[in-house]
Amino acid sequence: MKPENRETPIKTRLNAPETKIPRKPRTEDIRQGYRVVSSVPTTAPRNFYESIVIYVSGATKRLYVYNAKVGTWYYTALT
Repeated sequence: MKPENRETPIKTRLNAPETKIPRKPRTEDIRQGYRVVSSVPTTAPRNFYESIVIYVSGATKRLYVYNAKVGTWYYTALT
């Protein structure tokens, strides 16, 4: 098996059946927008929807995206 196709603990957790959101609620969540938080995300997301977070704290606004392959959160500033 190629290294990039190997199952990692994070891939296993993100793809586990118990973490999947049923289609209807997932569609409703996407329509409502992404989570807006006031503290920096630190935990690994349970599904794709949780892997994109908008962070707002005072004048600081960031878009956080979780990279499952590396296992870290990345962000970019929003204006």
